[in-house]
Amino acid sequence: MIIENARGSGRNNPNNKVHLIRYADDFVIIAPTKTALELRIEIAREFLQTRGLEISPTKSKITTIYEGFDFLGFNIKKVKHDYKKQEHKKQHKYYKEVETRGFHLLITPSEANIMRVKERLKVWFKQKGKKAKAKAKDGKAVIKLIEQVNPIVIG
Repeated sequence: MIIENARGSGRNNPNNKVHLIRYADDFVIIAPTKTALELRIEIAREFLQTRGLEISPTKSKITTIYEGFDFLGFNIKKVKHDYKKQEHKKQHKYYKEVETRGFHLLITPSEANIMRVKERLKVWFKQKGKKAKAKAKDGKAVIKLIEQVNPIVIG
């Protein structure tokens, strides 16, 4: 199935707001409406089927950006924010706070990744932590301890 005039012209064309983000064998399709998304999923299914591949129903889900989704070890979602900013650059007697309401994109490590790092740290401290604590009386030992733990935290 090929969509004719998929790009079209004009800023309000819904086809201009459909995006595919791909990394290796993982991909995300972002669309403004559920019907546009389902159409693109069907196109992707046909494309993969001709190559002997398929979309895994257990790993796939349709969700809104406000509920969020996990992709490549990160949770991506839009969250509402309420914050106040000052209207003037310098505070003076006419200083006034202006409310701004809206959404911003929040990208955080996924819960599964956080739990995996915590588990690795727990195992490391059970194995080597007791010896490291005993030696950590001076500053050099603490620095060495941080150097050993950093690769686990960073990944």
